[in-house]
Amino acid sequence: MKILLSTFVLSSLVAGVALFSLNENHTIATVVQSSELGLVELSPRGEAGGYAMPASGCSVVHSIASATSDCAIATGYACIPTPPALPTGFVHECSSIVDLTVAHASAYSGIADGDSITVPMTVNNTGTDTYSNTFARAMIDIGNDGIGSLADYSGRSYDVALYIGTKPGVAPGGSSVFTTLSGSPWFAVEGTHAIGIRVDQDNVIDELDEENNRAPWETFTVGPAPAVFSQLSGRNETQGGAAQNNDFTILPTDDISLSWGSLNATGCTGSGFGTGGATSGTQTTVTEPADGLSITYSVTCTAADSTQHSSSLTVSAASNPPLINSNKRIIRKGEDIVIDWDPNGQPGCTLSSQLTGDPSVVGNESVTPQTTSTFTITCGASEDSIEVQVLPVIFES
Repeated sequence: MKILLSTFVLSSLVAGVALFSLNENHTIATVVQSSELGLVELSPRGEAGGYAMPASGCSVVHSIASATSDCAIATGYACIPTPPALPTGFVHECSSIVDLTVAHASAYSGIADGDSITVPMTVNNTGTDTYSNTFARAMIDIGNDGIGSLADYSGRSYDVALYIGTKPGVAPGGSSVFTTLSGSPWFAVEGTHAIGIRVDQDNVIDELDEENNRAPWETFTVGPAPAVFSQLSGRNETQGGAAQNNDFTILPTDDISLSWGSLNATGCTGSGFGTGGATSGTQTTVTEPADGLSITYSVTCTAADSTQHSSSLTVSAASNPPLINSNKRIIRKGEDIVIDWDPNGQPGCTLSSQLTGDPSVVGNESVTPQTTSTFTITCGASEDSIEVQVLPVIFES
């Protein structure tokens, strides 16, 4: 790893020699001078491409690397003797470093059996340089028992590894939420499990601290698969009254409304009416059944796991024929009668001649038939009629 020293001033004498200052603009000469004092040991590159650890014992070891012309070849290790020991993490101004940390992006809640799980994580860069990309890993311990075919950095066993893939870097002091690849999710199993996360798990990136790339294991509970439920009810808006969940009958001219509700649904669709995808609501724009016919309306609601539940009810339009009547059935010629009628909600009604009232409403009319007459109300295919007999006039001598 590449970690550089910040400005510091030694506050004591080393081997009887006057102290030197490693300041923000120090050059290779300063590093060499410090090396001569035993403060810095320049080291050859190791086989892994880094700089080999000095053979001498150091209580605190930092690497020194450069990014500017002022310290272009100032590479090596600074061995801080004890006492005194300097705090770790001092960084030389000429160099740039990365330090990644990772945290659980959110609590794992509301997960149901069979859900497709991708794990979000927040990756922070507390260093001074932007890293180009990295891999991260989410580790799932099914059953939270530490038993599985895989093992994490600490040797804890787990069952499922989800990778985040290569992601662009995070600027110094910045953070970004990364999510494991959706193409290879984990399908949740009911029970209690644990999730661990780590960034740069293979230590590809040189960092200030290679030990803070992981977050603690978090336990979470997966509930049972959602039980989706739907309910449909109807109300006769013309006649009033309460909504009902069972089948009911209306007059052909009545208007109805349909209401629906659901539990654990992500959306609902209607048959015979529209829901707009809503999981609950009321629809007043409904096509009612024609005279003597029935319509079955239904609502189907779908859960997040694609399971469905349907509810239905049937509304029938009563085939009540219109009615017509007279207060007298036999009269003498010239006698008045009263004819009354009731369309019974039937549409498009007509009355036979002699009657001039409105056939679409309950009504009555006084008429004086001169001969035996039939009075009829006709509503579509339904009709009702009566006959009024008129007796002839008898002349006596």
